[in-house]
Amino acid sequence: QRRRLLMATSSFRRPVSVKRPAPGRWIDGRWISGSETPMTISATVQPVGGRDLNILPSGLKHEHTFKVITETELYAGEDEIESAQKREPDRVILADGEYRVVKVVPHQGGVLNHYSCFVTRAHGLRTAS
Repeated sequence: QRRRLLMATSSFRRPVSVKRPAPGRWIDGRWISGSETPMTISATVQPVGGRDLNILPSGLKHEHTFKVITETELYAGEDEIESAQKREPDRVILADGEYRVVKVVPHQGGVLNHYSCFVTRAHGLRTAS
């Protein structure tokens, strides 16, 4: 059943813009963000509901949230690189603004490997019209 669903959703994939920040670091007590790299992925974007709501942290269950299904691994904010560096979350550009990746669920069973990436509105961030 999962294979059938993925095959059906693959026909709905479209290009989606992503901004990937390089790792930032603390310098003299100040946080310095890394530079951003724009990239385009192929993904299906769906509203979040049902069982997917249970995957989200409780504080995000009422936020404007989407599930991005893609073969490209995206990074959520909790990913740590080193103690002196922290990776900021990737940001996904949708029609109504920027969304930050808050949770990534890998599906790497060897057949139709993909990632379910949950994105929520990045408050204060809007794309230029």
